[in-house]
Amino acid sequence: MSNTDRVNLFDTTYNSSHTNPFNSNSHHRRFNATVNGADNFNEAPIDYSESLLNQLESQNDEEISSMHLKLKKLKNLSLKMNDEIDFSNNQVINNLNGTFGDTVDKLKNVMGKAKDMADKSRISFKTWLMVFFFVFLLFIYIWLV
Repeated sequence: MSNTDRVNLFDTTYNSSHTNPFNSNSHHRRFNATVNGADNFNEAPIDYSESLLNQLESQNDEEISSMHLKLKKLKNLSLKMNDEIDFSNNQVINNLNGTFGDTVDKLKNVMGKAKDMADKSRISFKTWLMVFFFVFLLFIYIWLV
């Protein structure tokens, strides 16, 4: 990059000329200055004074500290979400355990009643299971076709 291409970032005429893109005077002024040979953007060397560097460093430190604070808040939020999800999952699992326990009890009662029905009739329990199995297959066949 040559010296004529370098732009002084702290030059107020350059920054003000680019704040309003429809300001035609700023473009003409810049064009006329380069045509006439006077390049206003590169006349003064860039002056990074100690106070400016300290100011920029303090601004940087403030931004970093605010980012750290936001990051800590985000971490706390994610940890709280994790705790809530674990608590909810434990409740769901406990409810499912109770539901499955109730279902097992109901199936035991149904099987006991089926055995009693088979014992009272002249047909054996295995025969009843085969009949129910074939009826189940028939329903599956009708459902799929």
